[in-house]
Amino acid sequence: MYPLKLGSVLKDIIWGGTLLSEQYGKGEKGQKIAEAWVLSCRNDGENVIENGELSGKALSEIYPDKDSFPLLIKLIDACDKLSVQVHPDDNYAKKEGLPAGKTEMWYILDAKPGAKLVYGMRKDIPLSDCEIKKAADDGTLEKYLNYCEVKKGDVFFIPAGLVHAIGEGILIAEVQQNSNTTYRMYDYDRRDKNGNRRELHVDKAIEVIDKSLPHGDNEKKIIEKTDCAVRTNLCECEFFKAHSLNIKNGSYKIDPDDMFFILCTDGCGEIVHNGICYPFKKGESYLFPKGTGSFDIKANGCELLLASE
Repeated sequence: MYPLKLGSVLKDIIWGGTLLSEQYGKGEKGQKIAEAWVLSCRNDGENVIENGELSGKALSEIYPDKDSFPLLIKLIDACDKLSVQVHPDDNYAKKEGLPAGKTEMWYILDAKPGAKLVYGMRKDIPLSDCEIKKAADDGTLEKYLNYCEVKKGDVFFIPAGLVHAIGEGILIAEVQQNSNTTYRMYDYDRRDKNGNRRELHVDKAIEVIDKSLPHGDNEKKIIEKTDCAVRTNLCECEFFKAHSLNIKNGSYKIDPDDMFFILCTDGCGEIVHNGICYPFKKGESYLFPKGTGSFDIKANGCELLLASE
């Protein structure tokens, strides 16, 4: 195997903006794109390989069992706020006939001054299930939500069961289980482009909310520092690992044991594998299937998001 350059799956949703087309090379310049799925092997969207002898093939031609593919990774441009939502864990998902629950992590790539997101519910105003349902139904849920102001570089771990919502003016890289199961609790009474309210799932949301969840340890930790590179642990949980890698000027070697993924979030550089160079720039991603072997990353100023099981 060799490093597989992946084309993105683009999603147009009512809250999306134009940052992904204007700054990350997705779609046409100025195109409204809410999400770019940079690693996806799913029926509702899968990457196509763009280089080498496998060029033009869908990722499922290498990984035919889509349900067992471990990760879904997205770039998300929230020009408007997303719905207040919660995701089920694996046990609940399996009872519903779904392959997996959804635990995720957000890495803030950019944020307007004062931008906020919802991270859990307020601990000082505990609500019963009936009170949560009433607040969701009568449009007063927002006053019970825990808001966090965000800035570029922040990290938020979102375990299954935690109520959350991305706020307006935030650009995010999201690493998650390979699941899109989302239970919307509240959507600000918005309408889609056809004038219809989006579906809510308040009863199911209440069933999966875990009120015992703390608001998380979201501290980044530098795990390796050399003259030319800094590698930082963003999040490690039972479902995935996510690191950032900043290369100032030089080469950095990676020798993965399993499937490995790289997304360039800033700058440019090249991957050197078996003597062959694979260039990359901001917004581009590569997948290294298990057995690809070691490779070097050479750059003069770049930031990468690294992800693996």
